[in-house]
Amino acid sequence: MTNLTRRQSLGLLAGATIPPTAALSAPIAAAIPVEESPELVRAYDDVVAARCELQAAQQALEWLADEWRHRWPSAPEQILGFANADRSSGNDYATAEKDIAGRFIYRDTSELTSRMPKKMRQEMPRTCFGVERPEYIRDIIELWKRPNVARTAAALARREAEQKKAIARLSEKLRLSESYFAETARLRETSGVDAVQERISAAEKAVEEALDRVSRIPALTHYGLRIKACAIGNDPDFERWLRIPGTIGELARLLDAILAISMRQSA
Repeated sequence: MTNLTRRQSLGLLAGATIPPTAALSAPIAAAIPVEESPELVRAYDDVVAARCELQAAQQALEWLADEWRHRWPSAPEQILGFANADRSSGNDYATAEKDIAGRFIYRDTSELTSRMPKKMRQEMPRTCFGVERPEYIRDIIELWKRPNVARTAAALARREAEQKKAIARLSEKLRLSESYFAETARLRETSGVDAVQERISAAEKAVEEALDRVSRIPALTHYGLRIKACAIGNDPDFERWLRIPGTIGELARLLDAILAISMRQSA
């Protein structure tokens, strides 16, 4: 409920003059005829309360992110993995670089001259990289430690020199990766961000459960139908649903029309 829409500002009582945010935050039992289901009214009040808690939890995460942003380290370039990690479903060796709030970090690629050619940097001015995990680097080191086999002593010497060089480079990467992930883990624990994110998850679950109750409790009057419409129309994703083709979009646009009529009747 960070941005109020005309559906969110819709009062449930015709002629209501209270501010939109108050209409959303206050219990609505007094505005509903006694013929309506008290269980439905309580369920809608639970939706409003859960959405208010979710908004408060999200704001708490934003404040925490602002407070800790200057302490959050950037992953060293040596351990950056694949680009466009924000579009990946993840893999075994790297995790997308994120800030303390869990948001993707997009880097200016113009500074990454040692890993990206000029043309690529021009085509991809900003991107989110994966960060190579310590366990992946350790596995690669173990592969390099396998005994070398060659037909001649000279060839064996070349391979051993290459092996030594690769292990040294990977050992430095391992040190950097271990240091980076240890520091980010320490900051997460010190900041308490995990508790805030758990609070958000609990609020999201509470919203879903309350919405499910509203959808399942029969409405007895047109006020009850308006309650159900408001519960759905106030969803932050509703604007996106309106643009979706097919059945979901058609239902969303039908609900949008119903809410528009209801708003005019309440004015």
